[in-house]
Amino acid sequence: MFNALNSIKIKTLGFFIAVLFTVTGVTVVVTSTFTIQEVGGLEEKWREFDTGAAAKMAFLSDLRDAVGFGGMIHQFKNYVLRMDRRRIVGIQAKIRDATVALTAYQAVGGSDREKAALKAIGDVIARYADNLAIAERMASVGRTPAEIDKVVKIDDLPLVEAMAVLDVELLAARQASAAAVYSSVASVSLFMETARAVVGVVLMVLAVGFFCYLKSRSERNQALGDLAKKTAILEASLNNVDQGISFVDTDLNLVAFNQRFLELLDFPLDRFKPGDPFELFIRYNAERGEYGPGDVDAQVKERVNLAKQFKSHHIERERPDGTVLEIHGNALPDGQGFVTTYSDVTERKRTEQELLEINSHLEDQRRDLKQMAKSATVARDAAEASNRSKSEFLANMSHELRTPLNAVIGFSDMMRNELLGPVGNPQYLSYAGDIHSSGRHLLGLINDILDISKIEAGEMELYEEAVDITQIIRSSLTLVKSRAEDGGVKLENLATGPLPALFADARKIKQIVINLLSNAVKFTPADGTVRIAAAIEDDGSFSILIKDTGIGIAPQDIERVLNPFIQADSALSRKYEGTGLGLPLTKALIEMHQGRFTLTSEKGVGTEAIMRFPASRIVAGDDKDDLSVVA
Repeated sequence: MFNALNSIKIKTLGFFIAVLFTVTGVTVVVTSTFTIQEVGGLEEKWREFDTGAAAKMAFLSDLRDAVGFGGMIHQFKNYVLRMDRRRIVGIQAKIRDATVALTAYQAVGGSDREKAALKAIGDVIARYADNLAIAERMASVGRTPAEIDKVVKIDDLPLVEAMAVLDVELLAARQASAAAVYSSVASVSLFMETARAVVGVVLMVLAVGFFCYLKSRSERNQALGDLAKKTAILEASLNNVDQGISFVDTDLNLVAFNQRFLELLDFPLDRFKPGDPFELFIRYNAERGEYGPGDVDAQVKERVNLAKQFKSHHIERERPDGTVLEIHGNALPDGQGFVTTYSDVTERKRTEQELLEINSHLEDQRRDLKQMAKSATVARDAAEASNRSKSEFLANMSHELRTPLNAVIGFSDMMRNELLGPVGNPQYLSYAGDIHSSGRHLLGLINDILDISKIEAGEMELYEEAVDITQIIRSSLTLVKSRAEDGGVKLENLATGPLPALFADARKIKQIVINLLSNAVKFTPADGTVRIAAAIEDDGSFSILIKDTGIGIAPQDIERVLNPFIQADSALSRKYEGTGLGLPLTKALIEMHQGRFTLTSEKGVGTEAIMRFPASRIVAGDDKDDLSVVA
């Protein structure tokens, strides 16, 4: 291969190198263009799909709210069974809401199955509207609910099936979009891999060609022939090349060299002349430190002995001034001496290093892009799965637990208050009271779980207004007073002086205060004290402090108890009831009001909880009455 390349003329070799550079540039441009087009198209397709899918999901959710539990169907059936005309307005409103959501979904467009499902839902809604009028007419002529129900009863199964079809279609559309994303990412990765391989091959061929080019130049110079007979021609040639060249005969005399040789090695022009001993040049270099520190005679002797061997050599040497020289030494035919070439490759070495760094950077970017695509896919899938799980959790908890619990609480309250007559056995009254208490406790737990889930899903909303903090504190103390008295705990209200109103969600603020007071009472033994205070801080913020003399929390456990479902006492037989949701929920509600929650405690001494709200939430000019101590 090298012999074949040596026969190629310089012009042909230059053309070959130019072609390779062109191929490299075209490959890079095509790769960049393809990647930009693919990523841009991918982003546009995903944005279009995500916008349409989000709108459809919102309309489908509105449609469920309008026709589902508490909606059109539920209210219609209650109206027919109870003949309560006050429900007619609500039914009509739900029919309108369902019609609006249905029309909005149809406006977005969809598949044939979606259109068929939407038509089926529309037919059912229309039947409910028609049958509502029929039911009103029958009721006006004195027909019984049973007679009316028999006439206006509607089969809801087509509507349920149609809603399921819409769910399946939305899921299928999202999966199809995800498949398109995966396909585009795979295409980009494959194209970039191919381009990298092409560029690598081109660079390798360029390196081989450049090396062969240098070797060809060196061998051409060696073929000049007899140095002594062709001195004039040789001098003219040598002085017109960019390389430094020297010729040493068998007696180790530097019989010829060009101007570039003196310039590259920084030899004085007036000190050396052709025919000077090779040793003279070496000693001059050694004396000025060209070969580094050391004994000058030893350095000279070592290099002269190597030269006497007349062996070809190829080295790169960096001079003290930073110049990098590529030195080729080659023996002349028939042992007539050797010729040495010197090339300044400083710029080439710098370029090679830059190319290596660029190639490494491109490789890192390729790996980063591939990892980013993979991470984005994983993160998107995880986020979608998390959102689906939270939505299902909220829906299931709301419909499957709250409804039966409300019935349990309501009926047990009727039994313990004997609203329908005496129960008879006093033990049954006690049982009814236990059932009512347990039901309310479980409902409170479910509400806490739902609140935590809504906050994490970003679905919790605040209904903000000017809140009377004085009244909030008083009513909260009243609610926990009975439990405090049962446990022998003293409650103290230290919020003296007028308190400003706070722009906040009154129910959430009361929930925060009750949670912290209940915790303080629960973990404070008999004869202990729970204090509450409120004031405006020096920085203008508004703070509420609740401090107890209870069992306290170990410092290492404070961070843990602020996480959901965590209690400082995690043993199976722990003394204090609870799920560990109170403090995390309290912290989250405070932060929703742009506030900060601070919890400090010492084991066996007590706990101090401080909630701070920013000055921007204080309603100016709203003075409140002083708070008194509640025993």
